[in-house]
This record gives sequence, C-alpha cells and structure tokens, in this order.
Amino acid sequence: MNKELKEAWEEHKDPVYDGPWGPGEDFKGGFEAGKDANKNIFNLVSKDDHSDIFIYAFRYTLGRMTCATNTLQDAIRAAWPELSKHDKKLIKEEIKEHKERAGKIGMDCDERGWMALLELED
Repeated sequence: MNKELKEAWEEHKDPVYDGPWGPGEDFKGGFEAGKDANKNIFNLVSKDDHSDIFIYAFRYTLGRMTCATNTLQDAIRAAWPELSKHDKKLIKEEIKEHKERAGKIGMDCDERGWMALLELED
C-alpha cells in the first residue's frame, strides 16, 4: 500500500477494520459492521482512480433491472458538474449505443432515468 493511501487510511481508521485491506489484513466484522466505515471509501482510493470506478459502475448498471441503476443515475446527476468532458461524452454515447443496440434500457423507469441523463448539459 502506498504512503498516500496509508495516510488516508490512518485519518479515516475505523475500529471495525484490522487494517487498510493490505495483504494479510482482512476485513473484520462482516458486511453489516463495515457499512458505516465504507461511507468514505473514495478517501482510500487514489484520486486518479475515481473516474474509472465511476465508469465501471455506470457500465455495470446500464441496461440492468436493479435498484443499483437508480442509485447510479442519481450519483451521475449529482456528480455531473465535476465529471470530465470525456466522461460526460462517454456516458452519453454509451447510453445512445445501448438504446440503439438493445431497443430498451432496462425497465421503463430505468430507461426514463437514462434518457434524462442525455438532457444534461455538457
């Protein structure tokens, strides 16, 4: 684990964890115990990786019929002013491509959410 991540971990350290998920440092307490500690997970990830993680989540949810879709759509709307022009363009292009290819993007409520994202200003 690099020094920057270790320092971020130390500032955020939570008693539910044994360590900062490094080799041999297992998560302690199970999923429920770790819920609150995960609220600021981005503090533990290099800032350069934030965009990649966001895009991975977007691609995972695009076209799915799950509550994760709505959660991600809300996150995209909230983060839109901070997203790079590249990420905004990529999101819009992939929504359009999925719609053209599949004809439908998840359930009706999911599709309305994806279509609304196309209306956001770059």
